[in-house]
Amino acid sequence: MITSYNEELLTILGEECAEVIQVLAKIERFGLDSCYPGTDKNNMQLLHQELADILAIVDLLKVEEFLDDHKLQNGKIYKRAKLRQFMKFKPKPLIIPEY
Repeated sequence: MITSYNEELLTILGEECAEVIQVLAKIERFGLDSCYPGTDKNNMQLLHQELADILAIVDLLKVEEFLDDHKLQNGKIYKRAKLRQFMKFKPKPLIIPEY
């Protein structure tokens, strides 16, 4: 059963994901160093801020035992393997390490 608190966290998580998508679109259109009008932060700074917001919500969901850290870690390992297999460009070995 989902609590009202966890439901609200999930809603906020969705909003934060949408904000990351928006920043990624701005990076693609205007570049990393472009500043959003009315702010002194460039797109790279905004990306860090928005990703940190997502990580903060994920941490709260783990504290609530809504998300399982072990399952998240296994999912990350699986995703890294898929990236190594299917990405067109290969990263530096330290970026996506073997597990």
